[in-house]
Amino acid sequence: AQECYIDVKLPINGLSQVLKLRDEKFSKNCFIAMSFDDEMFRVYNEAIRPAVLETGFEPLMISEKKDIPSDTTINDAILAAITKSKFTIADFTRHKHGVYFESGYALGQGQKVIYTCRHDEIGKAHFDTRNYPHIVWNDAEDLRTKLIDKIEVFIKG
Repeated sequence: AQECYIDVKLPINGLSQVLKLRDEKFSKNCFIAMSFDDEMFRVYNEAIRPAVLETGFEPLMISEKKDIPSDTTINDAILAAITKSKFTIADFTRHKHGVYFESGYALGQGQKVIYTCRHDEIGKAHFDTRNYPHIVWNDAEDLRTKLIDKIEVFIKG
């Protein structure tokens, strides 16, 4: 096959956007935004993490990162992790403000966001997110099954 080259000039912000799109297209990372408490860590370990891995992606949760440089704030690490991810899963159980911020940032970056919430807390969802379809789950197995289906169709589809 004969190679063909074209000369293209891009402003730095255009090049940055091209590199971001390339990285996003090939990224296997899935950023996880959720409440950090014992019950939700159990749900993460029994449902979210297995669903992400089973669909061929790598879960990325800041609380698991051990290599954050000392000159980097946690906010910098969160925004960088979201930017490096193909999509975000945001669980709104407990309605932590950080989850709203992180899912909003991901959405603002043009990233797909999968919204989830336990059935007994969906009624407390903020009006800004209520119009997005949420996976409403009952237990870890229910969430795992529904997440696998959603990732297969919404992300990989």
